[in-house]
Amino acid sequence: MIAHRLPTPPVSPPTHQSQPEMAQPVPSLILCADGGGSKVNVVIRSSDGLEVRGQAGPCNVASVGYGPAVARIMTAVHAALAQLPPSHLPASFHLPPSALATPHPSRSPSPEEAVARTDVLPPGLLMYAWLALAGVTTEEDGLGFGEAVRGALGLPADRVKVTNDVILLAAPGITLGVQHIVTVVCGTGTVGRTIRVMPPQVLASSSDEDNACALPLKDVGVARGWGYMLCDEGSAFWIGRLAIRSLLAATDRVVSKAMYSTPAPPPLPLHTELMNYFGVTVPYDLFAIVSLTSPTFAPGLSIGEASAKRNAYMAGAARVVFRWAFDSALLVGATPAEQAAIDKSRAEAMRIVRLSVDSLADLTLEALGDRTVVKPEHSALALGGGLMMASGYRALLEQRLDQHGVRFGQVVIVDDAAGEGARALAALEFGKA
Repeated sequence: MIAHRLPTPPVSPPTHQSQPEMAQPVPSLILCADGGGSKVNVVIRSSDGLEVRGQAGPCNVASVGYGPAVARIMTAVHAALAQLPPSHLPASFHLPPSALATPHPSRSPSPEEAVARTDVLPPGLLMYAWLALAGVTTEEDGLGFGEAVRGALGLPADRVKVTNDVILLAAPGITLGVQHIVTVVCGTGTVGRTIRVMPPQVLASSSDEDNACALPLKDVGVARGWGYMLCDEGSAFWIGRLAIRSLLAATDRVVSKAMYSTPAPPPLPLHTELMNYFGVTVPYDLFAIVSLTSPTFAPGLSIGEASAKRNAYMAGAARVVFRWAFDSALLVGATPAEQAAIDKSRAEAMRIVRLSVDSLADLTLEALGDRTVVKPEHSALALGGGLMMASGYRALLEQRLDQHGVRFGQVVIVDDAAGEGARALAALEFGKA
């Protein structure tokens, strides 16, 4: 993996040519990790602008437990450190042999690898670490996991910050000059969190342990994030669910022809593409996939693993819906008859998308409270997750919020959470990003 260096000032020439060349000090390092249900991404950044990355397997603390989570973080940390040049590591530091082989990001380490890659880092190698991990819901969760991981990172308690992964979206807002950052993640699932940007004078005067770290971010509110059984409205999973409902409703119309005096309309191209995506020829066959009763869909997997596979599979249908809702190229070269079918498919896709956007707007509004403390005009909206990278969906969300009279002071799109967190942390620790 190639390291990316930011511009650095030229080195001043020595004043006396006869003096022996002195060893250059080793640059300081900070670390930021973004851990979720499928992988953990680690970014290490040096005080002279060098950035390296590592990746390992699932790191939802609540799902995998403290031990595996620490092991996977250290796997990713060692993978990143292995990319640093010798000039950026102490001469006495040696990576464990297992770090020289890059692990597959979707594969969990074996017990032997987990032990090897949890080799502790020497004190002083890292200056600060921000671990943003799924499964960390409360401050107590963060403190508990921080105590479990800080020894492996070689850091004292006040130099490790453990937060929910959603808070990482607030990193760009540190330098925006806003009072609050409303973070909304819309990927396979959805969740919103509200972050207060702490003024420097508050940080300096506070004795609160949570504010004793370098990060001027205070988690003050949460909106949903209860999982697919209870919420996730507006997510890719939710759109996939609505798409399946649309397909099944059209099928019900066909088999219920005895109740109608008019024939059933022909299948929509949208529905045909959905069937192709799911690999079924009869829409009702989706019941077995959705209910996890199909013997061939998730053989040998635990109920949790099978549910995750099913949810990701359903979420993938959102790409089909988005294509029909937003891709204008579908009309290129279409005959009048084809255009009519395309228009009907687009209308159905947009109906699904608007239903989802309405739910996502409600979640965002909940993250504002009663708007007397968190004022949109003095706040930033930070959007992350795969669906928020779709400009059409994002624009509909902003339009819906505008209809509710909500206009944020700034809107930022975060597509590299670990990188953004590392840059924000570097700006705080080193005085430059």
